[in-house]
Amino acid sequence: MNRALLLVDDDENYLKSMARIFLYEGYKIFAATSGDEAIKILDQNKVQVIVSDQRMPGMSGVELLSRVKYLYPDVVRIVITGYADIELATKAVNKGAIFKFLVKPCSNDLLRSTVQQAFRYSDLQNERNENSSEFNDISEDEREECASGDGKKKGSLYRAKKKWGLG
Repeated sequence: MNRALLLVDDDENYLKSMARIFLYEGYKIFAATSGDEAIKILDQNKVQVIVSDQRMPGMSGVELLSRVKYLYPDVVRIVITGYADIELATKAVNKGAIFKFLVKPCSNDLLRSTVQQAFRYSDLQNERNENSSEFNDISEDEREECASGDGKKKGSLYRAKKKWGLG
């Protein structure tokens, strides 16, 4: 599975050091130095996880991740900042539906494990969406049988459970 990670920070040196952390993780890594550049990358590429700095000129990380939430709701969003306060964290979570809020400096291990968790979360979201669409392919009668546990028609129940990986 191709996993794509977008890193956003206006400090090019910090951006390069973040990219180095993930060099051997097998991710396709995109880097942007602004919110506008990040949106352009997202327009042209399938990205599962974005890590954005909070304080950037033009568009803050919260503003960027809020737009990402609206335009690309399946992208898992992480904000990282050197200026943490409760109000900022609350705004980030409420406006951008942030997966994690990290404070600089954070260890390479913490950043790496947070991104790994974000990819696992993305995988679960995709699996849920696939199961939901498979559920929609099952007839109304089969859904009712599954919900009621009707023993008379075990074939449909068995097929539905098999389809969802429950049987």
